[in-house]
Amino acid sequence: MNLQTQPTEEYKAPSEETAWSRVKKAVAPLAVVGVVIAKFFAKLKFILLPLLKFFPILLKSGGTMLLMVWVYTQIWGWQFALGFVLLLLVHETGHLLVAKKFGLKVGAPVFIPFMGAFIALKEAPRNAWMEACVGIGGPLLGRPGLQSPWRSLRRAAFHRARLVRIFSQFV
Repeated sequence: MNLQTQPTEEYKAPSEETAWSRVKKAVAPLAVVGVVIAKFFAKLKFILLPLLKFFPILLKSGGTMLLMVWVYTQIWGWQFALGFVLLLLVHETGHLLVAKKFGLKVGAPVFIPFMGAFIALKEAPRNAWMEACVGIGGPLLGRPGLQSPWRSLRRAAFHRARLVRIFSQFV
């Protein structure tokens, strides 16, 4: 039973497309893509933010390493340069690992062309034994580079040893 006295009209969708409906149809896929990208970057920030913490360290060590490789490449070629800088990195990593084992605070390796590389001890060793162990850590870890199967690493190692012998005569 119908209580209304007037006949009901059904509501129909507009038969003509308006400008606003065309804009919505065009922008809707872009909005979806934007939301997906935003969700991706929201998840990515948990990876990027911790990496940005180490960016200055990477820039200092990696940047000086690349500079050193570039300088030595100009003189002796890329194979020798890469081998030489890798040997220095392994050597300095030996010092770094032993210092960390003793609980000392150390900085990242810094490479200086024609001088070598160093790690900055942010606190002094507590005794002579600790200092001696930190000092010998580099040569102990760097020693396997002399037995390397790669010719460029062996050549770099022998060249470095020759430079150290020459330098030590004057000091």
